[in-house]
Amino acid sequence: MTSKHDFNQLLLLFPNVERGLMQDIYESSDRNYQVAFQNLASIFPSPPVVNVTSRVTKRPSSDHEQIQQWSNPTENQDRQHFQDITAKIAIVPELMASSHMDQNMAVLKEIIQNKPIVEPINTTVESFVAAAFNLRSPSGCRSFVGSDPGGITSGGNFYDGCIALYHSLPEWQRPLFHGALREMCQPSNISRDRTHLQITCGLILRGSRECNARKQEVFFNVIQRSIRGENHPSDSAIHTAGNPSTSSEQQIEYHKMKLFAAAMTPIDELKDCAFRAIFLEPTKMYFRAVGDQTMEGDTEVHGSNVYLAILLSCLSIKLSRSPLLSDEVKGVAQIKEGLKRADLEKLWNPDNNGARWQTIFRNKYPSARRRVNRNRFYSEGYTTAKQVAINCDKKSVEPYLVAYARFFEHDLVIPRLCNYFLSQDHLHHHLDAIFLQLATEEEIEESNREAKYWLWDVLSGEFRVDRGSQMLQYAGILKDVRG
Repeated sequence: MTSKHDFNQLLLLFPNVERGLMQDIYESSDRNYQVAFQNLASIFPSPPVVNVTSRVTKRPSSDHEQIQQWSNPTENQDRQHFQDITAKIAIVPELMASSHMDQNMAVLKEIIQNKPIVEPINTTVESFVAAAFNLRSPSGCRSFVGSDPGGITSGGNFYDGCIALYHSLPEWQRPLFHGALREMCQPSNISRDRTHLQITCGLILRGSRECNARKQEVFFNVIQRSIRGENHPSDSAIHTAGNPSTSSEQQIEYHKMKLFAAAMTPIDELKDCAFRAIFLEPTKMYFRAVGDQTMEGDTEVHGSNVYLAILLSCLSIKLSRSPLLSDEVKGVAQIKEGLKRADLEKLWNPDNNGARWQTIFRNKYPSARRRVNRNRFYSEGYTTAKQVAINCDKKSVEPYLVAYARFFEHDLVIPRLCNYFLSQDHLHHHLDAIFLQLATEEEIEESNREAKYWLWDVLSGEFRVDRGSQMLQYAGILKDVRG
């Protein structure tokens, strides 16, 4: 692992540590990753997003630990088999191996640590349902039966649904779920959007009635809905660095950190887009073609867990939803053999942006190339997502990974990220600050001291990929895969 890679990994593991302080601790540790980690852990006891206190690979004792190990590019041994694929991904491994969900859970853990949960789950659920539906008495919500405005369920007892979902979750998830409900009960959240809370109630009630895979999907959704933008770690972690009294070097680091944190949003969106294009839409199209409506309906909830586990185990790529490794294998298909090659090429084309297969083929009824084994993905006899991810035939899976990585190559990802930054007015001064560090005096004058005119050629109307690459590398977002 390179020194820069080590430092960026520490930033992700300790999102609430200001970058300048992190740099001081890293330098005082003689740039030794293990020593720096131990020093940081002794000062900042809040649990990191990913636990990598040892460079020695050990057998995970739980599915949660397995996900943590796969999420660490340096610890994931399977990832080494796909170096040719990961080398084509322009984004740094730290951003590919993490997501907004990691940051949201880190924020929630910090909130719980600073304000420990003392009330029982029953009391919190009463307050949550009462706040959502504007009930006068929290205790009255136990018998309250209603419906959500999103029509997610046909209605029911939301109190019972919350309690049932809470007790169905793994032990490590319960405090986070409890904390998320408590956070959504805060007056600022209630006054801002009561409909938001009602829809969350609907999601929870539906999850309580369905399978474990759906329950996990709802859990991650609730965590995400509980964290508002102003509480995001990217703000608290870099507040000090942005103080006008800090040095010019610290100011530049501040601007780089802001862009690095902001990059998580378009990268997460691109991960989801590629996931739909490579796995979900082709699978649903195949099952529609062979008339298997049951498996088509299971693709999003159950099939996703197999595909997510394979991406994570092979490439250390984490999406906003973590896979349920114990989920049974269904809603998956060996689509490379099941669909016609021309159809699959259209679905896998990044230009289609992960669109629904019905949109791409203009609602034309699909036809399969041939039938393939139901609920098998290049493995035989394995019944869980974890088993398939570990034991699937890697050579057969490789074309899917290559197609997924294509979405993150230089020529596609640079314009996407830069244009996202340009579309966000609050990021412009960070772009401009970095632009002034990179451009020549002549370029600065020609661009009227604005990054947008430096990135986009005013005369030709063309995007300057070379300059976008230079800017993203400077901010630590992009690898220099072109040497």
